[in-house]
Amino acid sequence: DAAATALKPDQLGDLNHRYFTHFNE
Repeated sequence: DAAATALKPDQLGDLNHRYFTHFNE
């Protein structure tokens, strides 16, 4: 969500990247 992204953009981006990569594997 926007609030979480505003608080931790780097962490959220990393989690999103790992989640997406894991899903596409």
